[in-house]
Amino acid sequence: MKKTLLTIALTGMLAFAAQAEVLKGTFAGIDQGDYVHLNVKNEKGELQSFWLTQDKSFTPFVENPKKFQGKKVEVTWHKVTRDIPEAGGKMEIEEATSIKLLP
Repeated sequence: MKKTLLTIALTGMLAFAAQAEVLKGTFAGIDQGDYVHLNVKNEKGELQSFWLTQDKSFTPFVENPKKFQGKKVEVTWHKVTRDIPEAGGKMEIEEATSIKLLP
């Protein structure tokens, strides 16, 4: 039974890992409304916006966005379906799961 549970857990983790994507770009700011959004300019100069998770890596960026404006970052993100009552129900969003400052 333990082997089966472990296999299921690992399979789930691999499925998540396969869906995760990484974006390298420039920190462009934080938008706060009903939800907090991270804005990053990709290497083509296009602005991408992500919903944030509760990962601690976002805390400094949310608390002092001006400090990081224009800095190079790496964002790990995925597409996920979430219930967004303000938008009328379930919708697919691009959700950032972590961020790190690049040298």
